[in-house]
Amino acid sequence: MSDPLDVELGNDPTEIREGLSAAEVDPETRLPVYERTFAALAEEFEEARLPLDADDVVEVLTLTGPRTGAIAR
Repeated sequence: MSDPLDVELGNDPTEIREGLSAAEVDPETRLPVYERTFAALAEEFEEARLPLDADDVVEVLTLTGPRTGAIAR
């Protein structure tokens, strides 16, 4: 994304022009944050005694919302 915009991008949003910001997220850097967030959600679901099957977990992980089609695995 950096090259076409001729701007150095990183994990934090950088203003490209007024009203437009962009970021180039490094998945390895963000993975620990994602894992902590997911662990906290899983704990909340468990405490609320909400049963989750594998499809439910995929839905939460991919943030797809209501099923409207097949989810790639």
